[in-house]
Amino acid sequence: MSVRVVLLDVNETLFSLSAVRERFARTGLGAERLPGWFAGVLRDGFAIAAADGFALFPEIAQVHLEALAREQGLDDPAAVASEVLGGFEEVEPHADTVAGLRSLQEAGHTVATFTNGTTAITRTFLERIGAADLVDHVLDVTGPQLWKPHAAAYRWACDAVGVRRKEAAMVAVHPWDIQGAQRAGMTGCWVDRSGATAWPSFLPEPSVTVRRLDEVADALA
Repeated sequence: MSVRVVLLDVNETLFSLSAVRERFARTGLGAERLPGWFAGVLRDGFAIAAADGFALFPEIAQVHLEALAREQGLDDPAAVASEVLGGFEEVEPHADTVAGLRSLQEAGHTVATFTNGTTAITRTFLERIGAADLVDHVLDVTGPQLWKPHAAAYRWACDAVGVRRKEAAMVAVHPWDIQGAQRAGMTGCWVDRSGATAWPSFLPEPSVTVRRLDEVADALA
């Protein structure tokens, strides 16, 4: 394995959604509805990409939040949605995030983030946690105009950082992201923080599995 460039997913891989969950509770949507909402946003983004189309994460997220607010009978669904989405400006890194990014840099890897979200949120997050200097490229799917895990999205990301796919690794907590990268010819590194999550049997096994982001550099060595 000869990996020169490491691309990292952002949502849930680098930061938790606890700040967004708190806003679900605060606005009356109910914290327990966050997983279903997030899954619904991903589903629609994936479905659009499967048809070779594109929509922005915030746009899809807003529509789903407004629908939830209406279902709950809340006043001003648009305001509720905006309040919840504001939580992305307050997200906190996982305990292993900064150490993981630093270890990749020290190992000599070019480090990039690649998200179905937005570069604006990623840059704000990295600057707030003092890690902006640990990331060489901040990418999102507005470049390829296709969401991950469409193969063309990973091909675009590798081209954007100037690396062959066989020399690049994708790091994520999401099996769907890992299998997409591997099918595109990249190394896949699955971060299973709980150690209790079963890898989906219907997907190809990940190239590498770690428990923490600060284990990735050694695992790829």
